[in-house]
Amino acid sequence: MAEHRMFAKSIVMSDAFLDMPLSARCLYFTLGMVAGNKGLINNVYSMTKVVGCDKEDVQCLVKRGYLQKTDGGFEITHWYENNGIGETAKKRNNYKYRKWRMGIIDRDKKCQFCGSLELLE
Repeated sequence: MAEHRMFAKSIVMSDAFLDMPLSARCLYFTLGMVAGNKGLINNVYSMTKVVGCDKEDVQCLVKRGYLQKTDGGFEITHWYENNGIGETAKKRNNYKYRKWRMGIIDRDKKCQFCGSLELLE
């Protein structure tokens, strides 16, 4: 787990976020600090006890779209925005994209964008 976490001002300073109870906001920040590298959290209800919140705060975060239920627990909805990882970087940092890209380079022997041959090294 990384030691550095960020929170986007556009999210945590929005009227929608600030309209939530202080306990729900505190829980959101705590979950952001303990979440795994993809924003996944499997101990949300344990963390509510640590922070002094209750299940209603979890439900508030879910209802307002800041947290979503997954098979293994919960996921922070705005994880990539909070941590400065844009949608493009997220898409390009997966196996399917890298495999496709290397296939294009192998096929054409050059970069389709700029024509450079340096990508082959």
